[in-house]
Amino acid sequence: MVAATKALALSIDLDDLACYRAIHGRGGRLGKRPRTEADILPIYRTALPRFRHFCEANKARATLFLPTIHLDFIQGLGAELRAWVNDGYEVASHSHSHPYALTRLPRGLQQAEVAGSGIRIAEALGAHPKGFRAPGYTLSTELARIIREAGFHYDASLMRSPVYVGAKGVAISLKWLQSVRFQRRSASASILGDPRVLCAPTLPYRMDEAAFHRRGSGLLEWPISCTPTYAGAMPWIGTLLALLPERAVRQLARTVAHRSALGIEFHAIDFLEASEFGGAELKRLQPELRVPLNARLARYAIALAQHARDGFAPGASLQDAFEQVDGL
Repeated sequence: MVAATKALALSIDLDDLACYRAIHGRGGRLGKRPRTEADILPIYRTALPRFRHFCEANKARATLFLPTIHLDFIQGLGAELRAWVNDGYEVASHSHSHPYALTRLPRGLQQAEVAGSGIRIAEALGAHPKGFRAPGYTLSTELARIIREAGFHYDASLMRSPVYVGAKGVAISLKWLQSVRFQRRSASASILGDPRVLCAPTLPYRMDEAAFHRRGSGLLEWPISCTPTYAGAMPWIGTLLALLPERAVRQLARTVAHRSALGIEFHAIDFLEASEFGGAELKRLQPELRVPLNARLARYAIALAQHARDGFAPGASLQDAFEQVDGL
């Protein structure tokens, strides 16, 4: 085994079930059909305890990206999150209400989503969060500026996978066509972001304040990690790991061994079974939910084990992983 000298950041986006309905054009766009407690409770009562067990079993820590609207639904959530922080985890912002079209909102509403979420976390945890991740991985130079003005130290939103961007564009178009044909359905709430994201650096960097996709002296960015181009340029996230056979997980993990810094991003739904939240429709729409949970967990663990063999440190929160990256 190679000595552990390279940074590995783990993170989990706490998207609730209403977010997935919005992606698939079911139940209207976010904000049109109100969230309910039933959309949010499975995230914190089932998925997060499993994620914590997974981290502990692999001697890892992680960053939790929180839509702060959840604090309005679950009594005592702030205290629960403080316990995570006390145990070495990080709580960061995933905006307030998780609007997928955040970059298309007027500047004042973007500020409310970004700065407001930072204030809510500070009130709940006693300290302002350091990190932000935009819903749907969409970023703009203006949003990056707002994130920095709001007091955040880093962003972790950039998705520079052409495979992901292309597939997302096709899915959005199909959802729109379905909404036209079947009037009872809504178009997807997802949007395509600035295509310059595909030109951004692959490793952590500081942004140019005039162009988020170029290096500069501005906000820190930890892009979503992807496999190399020869391995499909696929995003190194829980959804991909869940869908691959174990041997393929191990082989693809080896393709990122050359990197000096790596991230694995999960979503709370990666740690749920559809039967635990009455998600028969989502099971049909989200292919990872059709993979048995135990198989998914085994594949996640295989990836971490391979990364350890390839010289990556145990999984850490993003704020800690940044400290392991030279030259920032």
